[in-house]
Amino acid sequence: MSDKTPFILVVSYGRTGSTLLKEILNTDPRAEIQGENGMALQGLMDVYESLVAADSQKRDDPVSPWHTHVDIPCALENMELLIEGALFRRPDAIKGFKDVGYRKMQTEDIRSFIGMLARIYDLTVIANFRRDKRALLDSLRRAGHLTGTYDRRSTLAGLEAVEAAVVPRRETYRYTRIDYADLHDLDALGEVFRVAGLEFNEFLVKQVLATPHSNHNRPELTDEHGAVVA
Repeated sequence: MSDKTPFILVVSYGRTGSTLLKEILNTDPRAEIQGENGMALQGLMDVYESLVAADSQKRDDPVSPWHTHVDIPCALENMELLIEGALFRRPDAIKGFKDVGYRKMQTEDIRSFIGMLARIYDLTVIANFRRDKRALLDSLRRAGHLTGTYDRRSTLAGLEAVEAAVVPRRETYRYTRIDYADLHDLDALGEVFRVAGLEFNEFLVKQVLATPHSNHNRPELTDEHGAVVA
């Protein structure tokens, strides 16, 4: 059993039901899964990679006057304090967040970002994507995430790169995936909860599923009955 703090990262690229999934996960009273933070921790990843590079240079040449010693465990400990102090309110909660900005990151940067979190936390990555890519592109465009002229092929390639990037190449974190079309499948949701170490309460989950979510202030994305337009 890991002595690290549990942490849940929901990876999406938008229009996949990630806000709904966040609320479903929060039906476990121990959980505090927050919403988007503007990929704020991407900057922390840049700091971490610079520290690792500096430490590597010093290890390769310990007597060099040009490079500095870096205490990586201390850096990770303080990164954890920064993340939890800035983004969360409940010290004892099972923490996590969802974000959708991964479309703007390179594949290796996504892997490095997840790798950094896996060094800090006992990490579970929940991939929340969408199998129907034509419907996904239409939904992204209606929501304003795709504007002007864009190349469909390269956009799809970018989305598929995000999907590939989050699959662990080594057993450094737990991984599970749930797609937009499966968010009302209680068995699929139960498996997500199991992997993430959360308690699945079917009654509370059904209550969340019956509640309109991210589009209630965006009438162009709902029909006359308030149902989400896919």
